[in-house]
Formats: sequence, C-alpha cells, structure tokens
Amino acid sequence: MKFVLACYGMRGDVDPGVVVGRELQRRGHDVCFAVAPNLVSFVEAAGLTAVGCGIDSRVVAETQRRYWTSLARTPWKIRERNRVGAEIREQTTRCWREMTET
Repeated sequence: MKFVLACYGMRGDVDPGVVVGRELQRRGHDVCFAVAPNLVSFVEAAGLTAVGCGIDSRVVAETQRRYWTSLARTPWKIRERNRVGAEIREQTTRCWREMTET
C-alpha cells in the first residue's frame, strides 16, 4: 500500500510522523512524506522519501516569535504588532497555497 504523510511545522511537529512513517515502511508499505522544505533532509536521514511543501517553517516560527515578543514587551506599539500580524497572514496564505499545489 502507498502512504503519503503530511506534517508541517518544526522538528517536534514532524518527529511523531516520522515514527509512524518508519513503522509503515518496516511493515512493507511505500511511504512518502510532505514536509516543510527545511525538514526534507531530516526525513530523508530517517530513511523515508520526502518532498518539500509550503514555506520554510523556520521563517514562520521567527515571525510568530517577533509578534509575541512585541506583544509582551511593547503592547502599546499597535502599528508594529499589526505589521507583523499582516506578515504572518501573508506567510500563512502563501504556505497554504504552496502546500495545496504540492
């Protein structure tokens, strides 16, 4: 049987899927993983086939970190928070579009 597993996020989000994929492969199934481009080599190092989908998850995580840091440290800077929030929305839209195309 052929399986396609899709996991998006950082290592902690993808690790459980890799475990499932390796078990499926051990049982004789063909497994292909769709992950963020920055994690393709990680999945391949685990012995699975991988294809990049979406955008680099490190970029998304860094933007979200900037948003929450600005909210905690300078909540009165509404324009800055709105600007970073718009950047997050743009990244999310682009990511979903690319994942859908993949």
